Amino acid sequence: MFRKPNKHRFLKDGWGFWAIPLVAVPLLLPLLALAKSLPSLQLASVTASLPQLRDQELPGSRQQHRQVVHQSLSATASPAVRPRATPQAAAQKRPQPNAASAKTPTVELGVEIAKDANILAIATSTSGELVDDAGKVLKTIPAGEALYAQPAAQGIDLNDWQLPPAVWIKPKQGGYVFTGEHWYRGRVRLIREGSTLLAVNHVKLEDYLYSVVGCEMPSYWPLEALKAQAIAARSYALVQYIRPASPFYQLGSTEAWQVYKGLDGETSSTHQAVDQTWGQFLSYKGGLVESLYASTDEIVMDAHKGRGMSQTGAFKLASRGYDHRSILGAYYPGTKLAKVEIAR
Repeated sequence: MFRKPNKHRFLKDGWGFWAIPLVAVPLLLPLLALAKSLPSLQLASVTASLPQLRDQELPGSRQQHRQVVHQSLSATASPAVRPRATPQAAAQKRPQPNAASAKTPTVELGVEIAKDANILAIATSTSGELVDDAGKVLKTIPAGEALYAQPAAQGIDLNDWQLPPAVWIKPKQGGYVFTGEHWYRGRVRLIREGSTLLAVNHVKLEDYLYSVVGCEMPSYWPLEALKAQAIAARSYALVQYIRPASPFYQLGSTEAWQVYKGLDGETSSTHQAVDQTWGQFLSYKGGLVESLYASTDEIVMDAHKGRGMSQTGAFKLASRGYDHRSILGAYYPGTKLAKVEIAR
């Protein structure tokens, strides 16, 4: 149900934990660096980013949180899980663009969704195109037709088509791409790496979060817990955006990063959580917070030295009436909410 702890996850690439009193953050990146990496984005001031948070830290403290969480250790009955999204249902829920959002820049993540694959099943929900890195259309793909990609000596074999070593799969008319086991928004790039294939989903940040929230936290949990999860996941993703894991992608899709399963992670409640916190991320003294989290307080303490959000703790606090700001304030004391203006 939850992320399995990886004690070494946040020590990769030589990064260690920063000893910052009372602040549960292992990495701070200046907003100036974010602005340079996202030159077309308009970053709101940290101290005046959201009207209700002007010159205010998030409420709560670690000590207060511990008292609240451990007062309620009994399990709470869970309602039935809401149906997962299908390509057809997701298309109906997708916000329609307007003139204002068309002028606002977007953030597109590259997410590794398959690695070291010998064969990958491919399809598009609408008609699609196979496009090379220069933008040339190589083939058209009928809607719903199953294709199988395999590495070849000179590139990629897709059924009986011989393709270059890298190719884009682009659905038309807002369609979706099936790769491996899941349907994905956006587009997918297939890359031959030696004798195997790498698949990277290029997807808008907020569309990515629709899935991550539901994969990382049960979607039937209280909305305020889901909103806290959305903000924590967005902050983490933005750090990876400006500190990519590979020349081909920013982050992976497994428990070592943030679990991401495309449309299979989406429900109406995850859409609510993301939409109601659109563009919001955690900041501390002008820095972008790499917001760690795990399933329980114990795992947060063990894997992240106590620096991060407990998902079950967020559930308990939300069940007791605490809003997402109080939840985040309890687990990331001293931080503030900032906002990046990106298109809906």
